[in-house]
Amino acid sequence: MDSQSKYNRSMMDYNNLRDSNNSSGYFLEQIRKGEIVRAVDLFVGGHYVVSPLNLLKIKHRDRRCVIAEFELDELDNPIRAKVRFDDNNRSGMVDLHDLDIIQSS
Repeated sequence: MDSQSKYNRSMMDYNNLRDSNNSSGYFLEQIRKGEIVRAVDLFVGGHYVVSPLNLLKIKHRDRRCVIAEFELDELDNPIRAKVRFDDNNRSGMVDLHDLDIIQSS
């Protein structure tokens, strides 16, 4: 296992979040080892499924939800989303990088 500095490891895996051109929300790209693994257009009222890329993260996994609002930090950057789950109609907080588009089956 080759050792990498903390700086280099963080540059291999990162999330690119910017304002969306198509909606009044945000566009999130998740990049792992130089490749885009997920690109999601996030906006209030959009339907998503909670699907973390980390296999050990099981909270809310595979639950469908609707974004109610974004939680912002002191610089007005979104950090989490307040969602309403479809299965029991309750609210919860979800990390933005855990949301994915619903695949039609």
